[in-house]
Amino acid sequence: MNFYIKKIRLWFHRHPEPKEYEFKPNKVNVVTGDSSTGKSSILRVIDYCLMAKESTIVEDVINTNVSWYGLSFHLNGRDYVIARKAPMNGRINSDIYWAKDTDQFPSGSHPVPTPNITRLDVVAYLNKEFNVPAIQLGEKNKKLDMTFRQSLLLNFLTEDIIATANRYLDNFFFEDEEMYDFAPRIMKLCLGTEEKKEADLTEAKNALEEKIKQEERNKTGDERNRLSYEKKYDTIVKTAIEVGVLLMNETFDSEVVVARIKAAVDDFNRIKRSHAKLNDLANLSDTQRKLKAEIDSYQKLQWEYNKAIRYAEKVKDSLTPFEYLEKHLNQQVMSEESVALFASLEEAFTVAKKNTLKIDELPPEFAENLRKLKEKYRTVTDKIKENQYAINYFFDPNLLVKLVSLADQMKGLEKKSEKYIGDLEYYKLKEQFDIITRDLELVVKSNDVTKKAFLGDVKSYYDSQVGMSSTYRDCEIEFDDVNVRLRLKRPGSHFHIRNIGSKSNYMFMHLCFFLGLHQYLNSRNNSFVPSFLFIDQPSIPYYSNNGRRIQEAGDLTLQKTDDRSRLEEAFRLIDSFMSQNVGDGSNFQIIMVEHADPEYWKNLSYFETRYVFTENRDYGLIPKYVVE
Repeated sequence: MNFYIKKIRLWFHRHPEPKEYEFKPNKVNVVTGDSSTGKSSILRVIDYCLMAKESTIVEDVINTNVSWYGLSFHLNGRDYVIARKAPMNGRINSDIYWAKDTDQFPSGSHPVPTPNITRLDVVAYLNKEFNVPAIQLGEKNKKLDMTFRQSLLLNFLTEDIIATANRYLDNFFFEDEEMYDFAPRIMKLCLGTEEKKEADLTEAKNALEEKIKQEERNKTGDERNRLSYEKKYDTIVKTAIEVGVLLMNETFDSEVVVARIKAAVDDFNRIKRSHAKLNDLANLSDTQRKLKAEIDSYQKLQWEYNKAIRYAEKVKDSLTPFEYLEKHLNQQVMSEESVALFASLEEAFTVAKKNTLKIDELPPEFAENLRKLKEKYRTVTDKIKENQYAINYFFDPNLLVKLVSLADQMKGLEKKSEKYIGDLEYYKLKEQFDIITRDLELVVKSNDVTKKAFLGDVKSYYDSQVGMSSTYRDCEIEFDDVNVRLRLKRPGSHFHIRNIGSKSNYMFMHLCFFLGLHQYLNSRNNSFVPSFLFIDQPSIPYYSNNGRRIQEAGDLTLQKTDDRSRLEEAFRLIDSFMSQNVGDGSNFQIIMVEHADPEYWKNLSYFETRYVFTENRDYGLIPKYVVE
């Protein structure tokens, strides 16, 4: 990517003449001078004009005097101008001037806002021009839509981090809470690692792994439930046979058996809850006995009557020969003895015949009454049969106890639905898991190659510098992509060095990190990170440690020889980076603010002193004529 700052312009409240600061491409543009002259605010103006959500520009002196901030920059063959109205009382103003294909600021005392243009409109446009991937990052239940502004995290080596031990990206500079938790993921994405794909595959793999484990637990649980059900079922069937609900060797589907047992238990519980029902059963049994006794009486009478009829018929049949003899006696020749015998028999025949024919008739309603009694008996008997099991149980203590036990056992009999998806679906999950695992391994390997290439460029600067203490020269350098920082480890050691001493050492570590990072990004054709770096005061370790400077106006030299040589080495390292990344189609711009005197870089190829903010030179970011 070819990106560089062309100019910064400040318009003022109380003075008609704006102030411009110009910067050159493929150079280290140095702004040096005294403290509190607004050097570091140059970065804050650049950031504000590049559509920051909040302003970090110093309120005192700068914001109180400036009415508008303007930025002219070049991006991939086109020039752009952005101007924003200065914030007031810490609140961002929505007025924006926006122009394409020009590097000229608008004339007049201040820009006229472009109609119908918002900060988000400009951000959306620049996202396309920067070729930022449309990706939403996720971290700890938070979401961040990637924009070109997130990539600026890799372009600002601020004074707050340049000599710190553990912070290499100043995500707090941007006053954007959404960026605080996303530095590691932004770093990975900008490096070109397939960070989202790795994250998605990792998430999918973890989800599948948990699903497979859950299905294995489901299978074990289903088997345990099945065995428990079968054990309870066998016990219940045994009890059901004992109480007569089921017959021995009766074969039914288990569902049918359970349904029958449940029906019996339901009836038992229904009867048990109704004392009236039990009384009804007792009354039915009593009524059955009484009806049986009445029917027996009727049937006995019927039997006696029928017996009498049969006897009469038998007597009648036995007297038939005598009647015949009586009719034909005159035709017979009998002796005197026979006549006397016949006479006595005739008397006896007359008496027998008379007694036999005097049998009383049964009452006419006898048969109807007997029929009705039998019908009542059948009805009562049917009702008793319907509830025979209840009669047996309630009037048999042993059976009653067993049925109570059966009812209690049925409460615990529940055939739980199976959760296991089945072997076929389970093995499909395993196969899918293996595929995702292989894909993840390939992505991880590819990302490792990317990280190693980036670290190789960092290492090239670490190995070439001689500014750090000699005790760390032979250390192995590693990149902690979780905390986004470099770590040193002595050869053969398993432990990282927790503290590498002075701020000077950490400053060199940060320089190596940023220079190596941008050398790697410059080698990639598809990087969306601007080919630009803002470096804020590499000399901080030396001025702060010394605590003294020559106080004569304009003299910005260091007293200690060691500090001078280290600072010169830092500048040489930066110049070396420019020599490797400018030319043959490559472009890069560095803007550096410093305390040091231009004498330190006068012999370096790519360094150019743009402004010196001292009382006898350029005064400060806000010109003297404006302040006065």
